[in-house]
Amino acid sequence: MSSSLTNPCAGLWSSPSHWKAAFRAAVISRYGDRRCCLCDAPPEVIEAAHIVPVSNDGSDWGGNGLLLCRKHHALYDLGRWCLDPEHLEVVPASGHDLTSLQVERSNVRHLKQIPDQKALQWRWARWA
Repeated sequence: MSSSLTNPCAGLWSSPSHWKAAFRAAVISRYGDRRCCLCDAPPEVIEAAHIVPVSNDGSDWGGNGLLLCRKHHALYDLGRWCLDPEHLEVVPASGHDLTSLQVERSNVRHLKQIPDQKALQWRWARWA
């Protein structure tokens, strides 16, 4: 039996660009504001960043994401900063500070919903 008969949505999300767009939409829906949670970058440069990467079984659920500008997304993926899951503060890696990372908001408590605590704890445990 063809997968299109058993699953009418089969093939609709078959490309990474569709997954990326769906994840971005889920993260925007969760947080509402289309701007970097650390700076005032314009919406054109905003990306959805996974807290728990897909390569580590992270999901595309909105709570597993952060809206970040390209610069802060790259720095996050490089481990230059992390969010303290208890206080929701931005913590720079050793040798860096918030100014050198161009962080304008030192925490994410301003978000209408906070990111998923388990995801933040997972990331923190591997970063700290």
